[in-house]
Amino acid sequence: MSLPQIAGHDLEELIGWGSCGAVYRAVSADTGVACAVKVFNSMAINRKMLAIGMRGLQQMPDHPGILRPITFDFDASPYFLAMPLVGFMAQDGQGKKVWESPTLESSCGKVPADAAWRYIYEVGAGMAWLHKHNLVHCNLKPRNVLIEDDPASSCKIVDAVQGWISGVHHFDPTDHFMYMPPEQAEHADGLAVHGTSWDVYSFGVLSYRLLTGRFPRANEAFDIELHKQRIASGAMPQAMDNGAILQTVRAQTEIEWPSSPTSKWDAQRKQILERCLELEPRRRWHDLREVMHEFEKLEADFQIEDAREKIEIEKRRQARKVSLLRTASISGATLFISATVIGIYWRNHANLSDKTLQEITQVHKKTLQEKANEYTKRITEKEGSITFLNGELKSAQEHKRLADANLQMSQQAVDQFLTQLLQMPAGIGIEAEISEKQVVDAMAFYDRERPSLEKSDDLLPERARNYFNTAQLLLRKGRHPEAVEYLEKSKKDIVKLLQKPEAHLDVPRCQTLLGRTCRWLGTLKADDGLRSEALSLLEESVAALDPVVKADPKNRVTRFECASAWYELGKRARRDQQLAKAAAALVKVPPMLDPAAIGEPPNIQEQFLLARSRLELGLAERSLGKSDDAVKTIFDAMEVLVKLVERARPNNQEIALTLAEAYLEFAENVSGNLTTNDARESQTEAMNILMELVRQYPQWAEPRFLLARCYGDMASLERDKGNNSEALRRQAAALDSLGQLAKTNGTNTRYMTEYARQKGQHIQLLSDLGRSKESNTLAKEAVVFLQNLMQGNSTTLDELDRKSCGVLLAQLYGLLGQTSETVHDNKLAKTSFSKAYEQWQTLMAVHDDDEIIKDGLKWTKNRLEKLK
Repeated sequence: MSLPQIAGHDLEELIGWGSCGAVYRAVSADTGVACAVKVFNSMAINRKMLAIGMRGLQQMPDHPGILRPITFDFDASPYFLAMPLVGFMAQDGQGKKVWESPTLESSCGKVPADAAWRYIYEVGAGMAWLHKHNLVHCNLKPRNVLIEDDPASSCKIVDAVQGWISGVHHFDPTDHFMYMPPEQAEHADGLAVHGTSWDVYSFGVLSYRLLTGRFPRANEAFDIELHKQRIASGAMPQAMDNGAILQTVRAQTEIEWPSSPTSKWDAQRKQILERCLELEPRRRWHDLREVMHEFEKLEADFQIEDAREKIEIEKRRQARKVSLLRTASISGATLFISATVIGIYWRNHANLSDKTLQEITQVHKKTLQEKANEYTKRITEKEGSITFLNGELKSAQEHKRLADANLQMSQQAVDQFLTQLLQMPAGIGIEAEISEKQVVDAMAFYDRERPSLEKSDDLLPERARNYFNTAQLLLRKGRHPEAVEYLEKSKKDIVKLLQKPEAHLDVPRCQTLLGRTCRWLGTLKADDGLRSEALSLLEESVAALDPVVKADPKNRVTRFECASAWYELGKRARRDQQLAKAAAALVKVPPMLDPAAIGEPPNIQEQFLLARSRLELGLAERSLGKSDDAVKTIFDAMEVLVKLVERARPNNQEIALTLAEAYLEFAENVSGNLTTNDARESQTEAMNILMELVRQYPQWAEPRFLLARCYGDMASLERDKGNNSEALRRQAAALDSLGQLAKTNGTNTRYMTEYARQKGQHIQLLSDLGRSKESNTLAKEAVVFLQNLMQGNSTTLDELDRKSCGVLLAQLYGLLGQTSETVHDNKLAKTSFSKAYEQWQTLMAVHDDDEIIKDGLKWTKNRLEKLK
C-alpha cells in the first residue's frame, strides 16, 4: 500500500485511523525525530476551525496532560497534523512488529476505582487548562486520550476540534454521538458559545465509562446498533442510526449507577459527574475549570476530615499507651516494695537465728541455712522482676514517643492544609472561595483541642500552632483584635520553646513559625497605627527566617515566607520615611525567589510578590529623588503585573488592584518628566480596572479609594491644560467617593489624608476659577478638618502621611491667605501667611532636602513681605 507524501516527513507505516482520517508513524526529514502524522479527510474537518485550534495549542503554555502539535498544514492537500509519537513497538499474533498507542478505551470498566479516578482527574486538569486558554475540544472520548508512562500525567489529550462541528460535510462516526450532548448534534454551529459546555458533557460520559465500562445513557441502544453492524450482510456496511441513539439519550433524564456509592465521598464525586451529564445546558457546569474546582473543594474536605480522624485515632492510641504505662509503673513499684519488705524481714530473721545458733542443735542449723538460701533466691528473683519491669517501662516510654511523633505528623498535615485553604486566591477584603462551614468546622476543631494543650508546657509546639491557626481563622472572620491576641500567645510560646535545649526540638520549624507569626503581627500592628512596634516585629520576622533559608536553601516555602517578610519590612519602612532601610529590605526579595535558588521558574504567587516589591522599590526611589530610576522600576513592575492579571483569571482581583495602583504611581512620576499624554493614558488604564473592580465588588473599599484618587489626579491634569470645568467635575467625583469612605472608614488614616488632600486641590481649583469667596470658606473648613485629623491621629499617622498632612496644612494656610487677600481681608491674610510660614519652617527642620518645602517656604516669605 502506497503511503501519502507529506512535505518534511517520511511516513513509515499506518498505526491508526478514525472518523476524520488516518494516523501514520513517521520521521521528521529535518530532525530525524519520530513523530505521528495524521492525514485528514478534507470533508470530515472544518479546516479553518482546526487551524485556529492548532495555533492556539502551539501558543498555549505547556501542560503535561495535553499533546501539543509539532506542525500542521490545512492550506494545501493532503491536509495533515504532526504530533509527538506516543506508544511502543510490540508483536501481533503472527510475530509481526506493530506500533501500539494505548488509550483510555482499554481501561474503561477494567481498572480499580482509584486508578479510574486518577485518570479522571488528569483528563479534567488537561481540559481545564484548555478552557483557561479559551480553547475547546469537542471530540473528547477515551480513544482520544493516549496513555504514556509520565509521572507528571499519564493521560495525553489529542484530536481537539476534530468532531461533529459546523463546517464538517462528511463524518462517519462510530461511538462519537454517545459522548456529545444532544444540542451539539442538533446545533453544531454553536461551538464558539457552547463549546466548553459540550466538553463538560463529554467529560462526564468519559468518566462514567471509566468507572463502569458502560455509557450513562442509551447503552443498550448503542449495543443494538453495534449488533446490527456485525450481522449486516453484503459489501455495504449498515450505517449506525445516530438519530435513534440521540432520541434514547433525550428520553433518559436521570443517571443511574450500576452499584451503590462506597462512601459519602464517592457519592459526592458522582454527584459532580451527574451535573456534568445534565441534558439541559444551563444546569451543567460552564467549563472544566468549574468542574475541577468542585473536585478540589471536595478533596479538600476529604483531606481535612481524614486528618481529623487520624488525629483522633492517635489520641486514643496514646491514651491507651499512657494507661498501660501507668499500670506497669504501679505494678513495678508494688513488687519492689514487697521484695524490699520481705528481704528486710528475712534478713532480720537470719540475724536472730545467728544469735541463737549456739542454743540450737546442729540438726536445726542445716534446716535454717536452707531456708535462708531459699529466701535469698526469692529476693534475687524479685530484683530480676523489677529489672524486667524497668525495661518494660522504657519500652512504653518509647511507644509514647512514637505516638507523640505520629500525632505531630497528623497535626502538621492539618496545619499545612489549613494554611493552603486560607491562602486561596482572593482580593483584599473579598471573601475567598472557602465556605463559612469550613471555617466554622476548623475553628471548632482548634477550640476542642486547645484546653488539653494548655495544661502542660510539654505540648508547647502543638499549642503554638493551635494559637497561630486560630488567629488565621479569626482573621478570615474579620475578628482582628482576637487574632492579634492569639498571635501574641503563639509568639510567646515559640520564644519559650526556643529557649529549651536544641536536642529536644525542631529548631528550623520553630523559627519558621516565629517568622510567620511576627510577620502577621507586624502587619496587623501597622494597621492599628503602632508603627514602631510593627517595624520591630517585622525585623524579628526576617531575623528568624533568614537562618532557616541559609540552613535549607532549597526549601521553597520558607524562601517565600522570608521574601514576604522582607517585602512587608520594606513597605513599612518606606511609609515611615526610613528610605535607606526600605530600599535595603526590598532588594532582598528577588534573591529569595531567584529561579536558580528555588530550582524552577517562580509561580504566580511568587511573581506577584516580586512585582509588588518592585513597585515599592520604585516608590522608595522616588522619595529618594531618583526620579528616572523610579519610573523604570515602576514600569518593570507594571509589565509583570499586566501578564499576571491575564494568567491569574478569574482569581486576579488583588493583582488587578496592584496593577491599577502601579498605573497611578507611574502617571504621577511621568507627569513631570514625560508628556501629559503618557500620564493620561496611564490614569485611564487605572480607571478602567478600578471601575470594573468597584462594579464587581462594591463592598471592597480599596478600589473605591484608588478610583477616587485617580479622579483627583485626572482633575489636576485637566486643570493644567486649562479645562477647568472638566477638572471641577472630576474633583467633585473624587470628593464624593472619599467622603463616603470617610464615613465608613473613619479610622483609616490613608483615606482621611487623601480626603484632606483632595479638599485642598478643590479649593485651589475654585481659587483659580475666581470663586474666591467660596474657596475662602472651604479653606477655613479644610484647615479645621486637617488640624483635627493630625491631632486625633498623632500616634497612628505614619511619617509619609504626617509629612503629606503637614505640607497640605501649610498649603491650605497659604491658600487661605491668598483668598483672604482677594476678598480684601488683609488681617486674616497676614495671619494665614504667618501660620503657613511657621508650618513650612517646622517641616523644613525635619525635611531640609525637600524641594517642595523649600519652594513653599520661599513663596510664603515673599507674600508676607509684600503684605508688610
